[in-house]
Amino acid sequence: MKFTITRDSNADAGYMIACVSFKLSNGLVKDAILIYNINSNSPASIAGMNSEYIGYELIAVNDVFASSCDELKKLLDSTKKPNNTFTIELRHISAKNV
Repeated sequence: MKFTITRDSNADAGYMIACVSFKLSNGLVKDAILIYNINSNSPASIAGMNSEYIGYELIAVNDVFASSCDELKKLLDSTKKPNNTFTIELRHISAKNV
């Protein structure tokens, strides 16, 4: 699911993220950035994000996919300018895509 978000005049997008790590059944560790809050009446909610997307994994910023939390955070940081428009792509975490 893609969302096009225009940051407000304070460069806020209106959602909160957390980097989490979890161990897969094959023993590998996966890092993921998850959405854990979406503010009402925020740029994110105006773009169509709502509480349904809490817990979804952030996988790309401006169509650039990243393999680590650090990479995604850098991509997000590059969008932090007042009134800047960018896209994020989310996916629902399930056993088949982790």
